[in-house]
Amino acid sequence: MKQVLDDDKPRIDLIKLEQDIGNQLRNTFSDAKTLPQEQLLPTIHEQIIQAYLYGFETEQQFTQYLLTAWQFGREFNQEFAGVTDTLASSHFNAEEKATWLKQWTEDMTSTLQRG
Repeated sequence: MKQVLDDDKPRIDLIKLEQDIGNQLRNTFSDAKTLPQEQLLPTIHEQIIQAYLYGFETEQQFTQYLLTAWQFGREFNQEFAGVTDTLASSHFNAEEKATWLKQWTEDMTSTLQRG
């Protein structure tokens, strides 16, 4: 996996990352399908910055963060108990945070579907 935004590690093209995430959002969420890329980009860019501040580094990690943000809202990290604490924790590395976030997203989705 390529790293993003870190001068000491291999870099990926941020514009390509934003476009790839936009395509993934459109393929995953029906409400994103009708939005043109230029309407998605500000939100995608904002959320990539937030994920970066939490220490996320790879395309896969950024994509996980963006998928969760789209599903639960742009401020999900502040609206759900414990999310900020886990993502901001220095006790977990980026991969551990992304894995935790994926599991949290699956658990929350399952809980909400059960009603």
